[in-house]
This record gives sequence, structure tokens and C-alpha cells, in this order.
Amino acid sequence: MAELPASVKNKLFLQDALVACLIFGAASLLFIYQNEFRIGFHVDEKPKIIEAISGNYYFAHPLFLPRAMRIFVLLTQSASEYSVAFYGRLISALMGAVGVAAVFIMSKKSLGSFISALIALTVAASPLLAIHAHYIKEDAALFGFCALASIALCRLFNDRGWRAVLLAGVAVGFVAASKLVGIVLVLIYAITVLCQKECPKGKLLKLLVPVLGVAAIVFAFINFPAFFNLDAVIRDQEFAFWSATNGYPHSVYHSFDFYIDHSFIPDLGFLFCFLAAAGLALLIFKWRQLLPLQRFLTVYFIFYFTMISVSPYRNWPDYGRMTLPLLVPMAYFVGYSLKQASLVLAGKCGRWGRAVSSVVPAVLFFSLVPVGWDTLQILHDFKDDTRIALMKMMGEKQKYAIAEDLVTLVGRGFSPIFCSAHSPALKDGRYLVTSSFADDQIAYGNSYAPEKNVVAKIMWPKYQQLLQTPYCEIRPHYRSYAFSNPTLRVFSLMAINQGIKADPATNGRPCSAEIIAQLPATEGYNLAWSPLTEEEQHFFCWRATLFDSSLLERYRAR
Repeated sequence: MAELPASVKNKLFLQDALVACLIFGAASLLFIYQNEFRIGFHVDEKPKIIEAISGNYYFAHPLFLPRAMRIFVLLTQSASEYSVAFYGRLISALMGAVGVAAVFIMSKKSLGSFISALIALTVAASPLLAIHAHYIKEDAALFGFCALASIALCRLFNDRGWRAVLLAGVAVGFVAASKLVGIVLVLIYAITVLCQKECPKGKLLKLLVPVLGVAAIVFAFINFPAFFNLDAVIRDQEFAFWSATNGYPHSVYHSFDFYIDHSFIPDLGFLFCFLAAAGLALLIFKWRQLLPLQRFLTVYFIFYFTMISVSPYRNWPDYGRMTLPLLVPMAYFVGYSLKQASLVLAGKCGRWGRAVSSVVPAVLFFSLVPVGWDTLQILHDFKDDTRIALMKMMGEKQKYAIAEDLVTLVGRGFSPIFCSAHSPALKDGRYLVTSSFADDQIAYGNSYAPEKNVVAKIMWPKYQQLLQTPYCEIRPHYRSYAFSNPTLRVFSLMAINQGIKADPATNGRPCSAEIIAQLPATEGYNLAWSPLTEEEQHFFCWRATLFDSSLLERYRAR
């Protein structure tokens, strides 16, 4: 094929750069929309804000996000939690948008600009990315850096100069600095090199040495406070390792296909997932003819998906965030399916082939519309979260409420897992507030492998007993997602203690101010609904203090 003239190349480059900028801008606007919600809806946001303001870091994760927020604090001399929160959410939004634009750039050469733009916008419109890009959490940054690192690592196959090595090293360093698990991209690159049929494997593998060297420098520069707090690093990493292998208090032991049923299909739509599966199957079938990028993304998906699926425990309710790096290869698989379908139709429809094949990418539009509408509905309810509605309804009665630790904006917090009838946190309590965050976790754990999900097995009958008493319920206008808009239930502790049974005709109806007003403002009652036995309390205490007796208090303090 004849090489294009320089003027044509420059024109195409400018067109693609403009499209990438437009995609970045559109994704940024979506990810910033409604991100001024109240601090505390996501349990990890306030600890990171405190880290940024105080400079005292928690070392279970690398420090890219809190260090970036700390720079804002130092530059603006602002100690306002809401200004720091806005900046932290802005970082997540922009890094998510960078990842979306990188998906387009990565795909355009082999799939074409039109299909690449479609798949990038579909990824941006999914709640899986759009909602997580609103939180002060590492996962949106991890997605963005994984997309950039995929481009940089694949460039090494064709351009083995020092610039390609430097770019790959910087990208990998930022991936590791956002979340340590991202370093597996280096292993994926090595596996891809070994899978190449005709290439200088030794030379390509040797490039990993300078890449890792540059990555180590970048990682050390971002995380240099860790070198002055080695005791805290060891303690926090012990807790992180133990939690990954034994589960946090809000973790479940899950099936291998958990993310397919609970994340991919609900968040990306059946059509997107079907096209991604078809694209992956086609790439595996054509393995010998694949480009290095295609092999890299195939290995990337298989390796990463297997890694997170065999990991025994997953945090609830925000389990979907673990799949964000998989959006990079999945988007390409979707585009590859559409590209192959277009080529087949172009060859079989004669003179009408080109016109017919151009319609094929419109299939993705039917995936984009419902997924995007789902995202907008979830975001629309961010400022009308059920916890705010409950706070307004309860008014002064909030101070007598005891809420699960995931919904502590209402009343005083406690963990239903660690509580007992004589817990000091429950003194003078009059109302118990539970949420679908814990309810759904316990329901799933009890239905799947209860012998592994011991917490759910123990708590399930206690929750069933609790649901027999009268309660008021607040449901989200649309639906719960991640840490937003849980279904809330308010119980009277007096009714629980006195064994009052619920009226089946009215129980569980949506809550109103009048129903809340009818809750008796009686004297305090301790929670006595089938409290944990000494053996059960010992089990939970062992889980929380496996390495260090201070770990439980450290976890609660966060």
C-alpha cells in the first residue's frame, strides 16, 4: 500500500486529535455533572480528604490521589473539606475522561475513527465508569492510566527507541501509583511478547528492564512519604493483604461469573457484552493473524478477569469498581465485532455493500442510549439521596437513631456485624436504621456458599427476625448504585424489644414524614434482637485482629 502524502497525514492527525478532544470534553462534562453531592455518601471519601488536608497518609493504597489533592491544599492554602472534595472529584472525572479519549486513540488505527468514537462514548456513558468517576477513589484514575499504559506498552512492539521506553515507563509508574494491582500490565506485556510468532522476543523482554526502572522512579517520586513511615506502611499493607484474602467486614465470597451477572450486563447492557464476547472469540480464533495490540488486549482481558474472579472476597456494595480496567479491552472487542460485521456485509452486498456496512456501527447506538439513560437517571438522584430524605423526615429524632456504619450520615454509626445487645454505641438508641447495602450483601452471601460467607450465614436469620417487626421504608426514586441511594429502613427499638409484630398489609410501604412522626419517642432501648453469641463475637473479633489488635479500631476510625 502506497504511503499517504505528508499533507494528508497531517490532516488526518488533526481530525483525530479534534475528535479525541471532543470525546474528552464530552466525558468530562458528564463526569463533573452532579458531583457536588454531600461528603460522606462514599465511605472512603472523607478519609482521603483528611489525608490531603493533614498530610498524614494511609498506606494501604499508593498515594497518587491523596498526593494530588494535597498539592491543591498547599497551592490554595484551603482547609475546606468541600473545596478539597471538589478537587478530588475533579481529578477522578478528568482521569476517567483521559481513559475514554485513550480508548479512542488506541482503537482508531485498526478499527477506524467512527467505530472507535462510538465505543469510547459508550464506555463513557456507562454507569460503571460515569458513577465511579464522581467519587474520590483510585479506580477512575486506574482506568485512565491503564488505557494510556496499554497504548505505550503496545508501542514498544514497533518503536523500541528510548522515547517509547520512557513513555511506557512513565505510564506504568502512574498505573502503579494509582493502584498497585495495575502493575500486572507489565506481566501481561511479557506474556504477549512470548505469544508472538515472529519477533525478537529477547529484545522485547529486555525492554522491560528500563521500563521498570523508569516506572520505579515515577512510583517512588509520587509515594516518597512512605519511605519516612515504614512502620505504618507495613501495618497498613498487612491489613490490606489480610482483607484481600479474608475479606473486609462488608465482603462476600462470590462465584466466578459474579462480575458478569452483577456488573458487566447490568452496567454495560446485554448488547455491549454480547458484542464484546463475540469480539474476544473472533480474536482468539484468529490468533495467528493478530496485531500485537490485539494480542495484548486479549491477554489483558483473560488475565485480569481471571485474577479478580478467583480473588475470594469482594467488597460490598461497590464491587463493580474492580472491573473498570477491563473496559479498555472490552471496548476494543466491541469495536472489532462491528468492524468484522461491516467487512462481511461489504463483501456480500455488492454495490450496496459499502452503504449497508456503514449502518452496522449504528447497532451500538441501541446499546449507548439505554445505558446512557440509566447513567443520567442515577446521577439525577445524587443530590436527592435517600439519606438526605430520611434526615429531613426525622428532624431532631436523628440524634436518637443508630445507623449501619455505611449510612452514618443518619444518627450514630455501628457495624451490624460487630454489634451486640450490650454495645455502648447502642445506648439511648430509639431507632435502628438499616440499608440495602448490608441487606443485599447478607442476602447474596446466604444464597451463595453460606459455608464460606459465614458472616451472612450468621446474620441472615437475625435480619429475617428483624423484618418481622414494624418498619418504615425509603426507596430511591430510580435505583441504588454503588454507594448512592440505598433503600433505608427505620425500626423502632421499642417495638423490637417488646416483640411487636408488623402488619403484613402495611409493612414495607414507602416512608413519609407522617409515618416517621408516628414513631414513638420513648426512652432509650438497647438493641436486643437475637444478639450475637459469645462464639460469634469471638469469630468476628478474630477476623478483625488477625495481625494487630489495633487494626479494627484503625478500620473504624477511617
